[in-house]
Amino acid sequence: MKRIISILLVLAPFATSAQQSSFESSRQNSPAWINVGDAGISTGIANYTCLAFGPSGQPFVAFADEGNSKKVAVKKFDGTSWIYVGTEGISSGEADYINIAFSLLGEPYVAYCDMANSYKPMVIKFNGSTWEHVGNSSGVLTGDARHVSLAFSPSGTAYIAFTEATNSSRVTVMKFDGTNWIYVGSPSGITDGRVDFLSLVFNPVGEPFIAYQDWSIPYKASVKKFNGISWVNVGEAGFSQGSTDYESLAFSASGVPYVGYKDWENENKATVMKFDGSNWVNVGSPGFSTGEISYTSLAVSPSGEPYLAYGDWSTIDISGLSSQAVVMKFDGTNWVNVGLPGFSAGAIYYPCLVFSPSGQPYLAFRDNGTLFGKASVMKYDLNTTGINDSQYSGLTIYPNPTSDKLNIDLKRSNANKTSLEILNTVGKLMTEIKSFKENINLDIKNFPSGIYIVKLQNNSSIYTKVFVKN
Repeated sequence: MKRIISILLVLAPFATSAQQSSFESSRQNSPAWINVGDAGISTGIANYTCLAFGPSGQPFVAFADEGNSKKVAVKKFDGTSWIYVGTEGISSGEADYINIAFSLLGEPYVAYCDMANSYKPMVIKFNGSTWEHVGNSSGVLTGDARHVSLAFSPSGTAYIAFTEATNSSRVTVMKFDGTNWIYVGSPSGITDGRVDFLSLVFNPVGEPFIAYQDWSIPYKASVKKFNGISWVNVGEAGFSQGSTDYESLAFSASGVPYVGYKDWENENKATVMKFDGSNWVNVGSPGFSTGEISYTSLAVSPSGEPYLAYGDWSTIDISGLSSQAVVMKFDGTNWVNVGLPGFSAGAIYYPCLVFSPSGQPYLAFRDNGTLFGKASVMKYDLNTTGINDSQYSGLTIYPNPTSDKLNIDLKRSNANKTSLEILNTVGKLMTEIKSFKENINLDIKNFPSGIYIVKLQNNSSIYTKVFVKN
C-alpha cells in the first residue's frame, strides 16, 4: 500500500502579485494534515478507532480489525512505524464500541463490548508484557451492553459507562475499586430512558459527566453529572434545539463543558454548545459545517479553543463517496477550518480527535477511500514543508500570477488522475474537473483577487499548486 500523501495549506489571502514572493517563501512551511507513519495501519477494515497518548507522548490506537476476525487490536507509534502492543488480536472474539485510556501508572486500558461473550462490557489492561482482565474475566456485569465509554478520574480510578439492554438501554456507570466493579449511582440505570451516543468525561475537579442522545426527550442532547450522591442534570435536560446524533463531550482546562453533535434542526450540520454555569449556549453559529455531517469528535486545545472533527457530506472522495475529514476550531468569533476541508484520502468513519501532550491535534479514523476502510492517524503539523514545482513536475500551472486565464499542464503526469479542484484559502470549492485532457485552460476572470489552490488527486496521493489571481 503506497503511503497516502495529504498536502493541505492554510494561508492568508493575498490580493496582488506584489505579495506573491512573500507567499512563496512562507508556503514552504505551511501547516498541513500529514500521516503519522504509514496510512492504513490495520490489517483490514477498522471499526471504532480510538486514540490516546501514553505517558511518554507516544500515540496509541485501538480498533476492531476485520482483517483479524474483528478482534481488538492496539498499536503504538514508535517514532518510525506502528507496532502491536501485545498480540494482534487481544479480545476473545468480535468487539464493538472500543475505548482506550491510560491509568496514572501509564498502563493502557481498553474497554469494549465483547460480542463473543454475550455483548458484555469488558475492560483489559496491558501489564507490560500481556493483556489482562480488570476485574472479572467474564465481563464487568452480566447484561447486554452497547455504547461503552471509558475514562479515568483525576485520582486514577477507572470508570466505565454503557447502555444496558436489561435496563431498557438506560445508562449504567461503574468504577473499579481495585478488586471489583461497583455501581456509581443506581444499578437500574441513571437516565430516564434509552440512550445512544454516550460520552463519559471527567471535569478538572474530578466529577464524572455523561453526554448522550436522550430518547426520553426525543433524541435531544442531555448532560448529567454525579454530585457524589446521585446523577443530576447539567442545565436543562434535552437542551439542544432539536434532535441530535453523535454527541461528543469535552472540557476546557478551566472546567467549561462543551458538547458537539449532528444537529437535525440545522440541516444535519455540526453544532457545538457550552454550559455557562446556568444554561447551554451556542458556541458560534449553530449548524456551522458546510454540509451534513457524520460522526463527531470534540476536543479542547490547551489554550482553550474547542475543536470539532467530523465527516462532511459536502466533500467528495476519489471513489465518489462523501464525508471526508474536516476539523474546525472556534477562534473566539467564528468556526474556522484547521487545514483544508476534506483532507483524508476518503470518506471517514469513527474519527477520534486528541491533543498530544505538546498541544498538537491528532486524528484517528477509518478511511473508506483508497485505504479500503483501514485505520489511519494524521496530525496537524505546523512545520510541514509544502510541495513546490520541483517536487511534482507532472502538475504545471501558468501564468502565475494571472488575471483571467489559467493553464494547467498535465502532459508529464502519468498518474491515474481522479479529480482536479480549485479551492480558495478557506477551502471553498471554486470549480472541479473530472474529465482530463493534457492541457486544461480555465477562465478565472470572475474569481475574486487572492490566492487559490489547485488540488490534483489520484488513486494514492494528493498534490497541490498555488496561484495568485490579480
